[in-house]
Amino acid sequence: MSALEIVEISSLHPLYPLVLKFRNRWLREPLHLNLFEEDLREEDHQTTLIALTKSKEIVGCVMLQPLDKHTAKLRQMAVSEEFQRKGIGKKLVEAAEEKAKNMGCTHLCLHARSTALEFYKKLGYIGYGQAFIEVGIPHLSLKKALF
Repeated sequence: MSALEIVEISSLHPLYPLVLKFRNRWLREPLHLNLFEEDLREEDHQTTLIALTKSKEIVGCVMLQPLDKHTAKLRQMAVSEEFQRKGIGKKLVEAAEEKAKNMGCTHLCLHARSTALEFYKKLGYIGYGQAFIEVGIPHLSLKKALF
């Protein structure tokens, strides 16, 4: 997967509508939800990182939402099924961590689906608090210091 490119875009970028379709396909449709029924206005203030193949196909994404001066939240992480277990998710998270550091953040947090806990733990994220239900499925809060 050496031809993979990680690109930072905003909600004004021409690829953003395709990222919305990608997120809907991989994050909402399996839960019988529709991303396009959600209020997405806050995304204007967030950074989106996408993984593109050589042919410019979107195969992964993650969003970075500033919470305060020192903390940002990873959200909407997805890698298309045929590209999973190829290091793309790791590259997206690492790119998001680097972007967060450049923004002055010292910590990242996220809400991980229970099926993704091991992935994030391997990347140094630590769980805290009690499990909770979000978008109808179990999640756990995770965090990581970016020193």
